[in-house]
Amino acid sequence: MRRTPRADSDDDFEARISTTPRNTFQGIENPVVLLPSQEPESEPETGMRSVALMPMMNDLDLPIALRKGVRSCTQHPISRYVYYDHLSPLARAFISNISDVEIPRNVEEALKILEWKKAVLEEISALEKNGT
Repeated sequence: MRRTPRADSDDDFEARISTTPRNTFQGIENPVVLLPSQEPESEPETGMRSVALMPMMNDLDLPIALRKGVRSCTQHPISRYVYYDHLSPLARAFISNISDVEIPRNVEEALKILEWKKAVLEEISALEKNGT
């Protein structure tokens, strides 16, 4: 959108909107990105550097799992910071009971367990009541 000042006032602007695209790349099937190479400059007197050609990839075309990469926690393993040695007997009993709780992986599994089914139905009821 281009703004053009009017002759009658300095504060008023007339908006002109172009409907034709500015950049059209017709006929380009495999675009290439030019990146500076990591090699030392071959011709320092001209100031020109060599460039490496790399095919351009659009990250949006890749599945999320491939874009994110793999998480790694090897630098700070939790076992170095969390341990059970100094817990009170009451805390140990609590932790051991938490370990026995079965957590369903999806709604189908949750609906097979009475407690989880009840919780799911309560959540659905609350959502319907709130209109969300």
